[in-house]
Amino acid sequence: MLTAAEVKLIGNREAQLTQGGRKLVLKVIGRGDVKMRTWSTKSENAFDADNSGTVLVGFETKLKAGKIGEHTVLLLPESESGPEKMRIPRLANWESIGN
Repeated sequence: MLTAAEVKLIGNREAQLTQGGRKLVLKVIGRGDVKMRTWSTKSENAFDADNSGTVLVGFETKLKAGKIGEHTVLLLPESESGPEKMRIPRLANWESIGN
């Protein structure tokens, strides 16, 4: 996710984004090892647009060849209850949008 917020990594599965006095927690839920990361948005090419003041935040995980991974990414405003109290259905159980 590209953001202009200040990003603070909180462990391997969470990042706290702060901007304008407001906070948002990005949390990854799923099996296996996950490592939350940030990446620079500064291009090495002179012809690319300037991306100053932004950062890319996301996560990495490793899967064995032929395996499928499933992760849920939550974006929780500071005022929301923690994800442990939320019941999120598996993606396979979601209904199609528009049907």
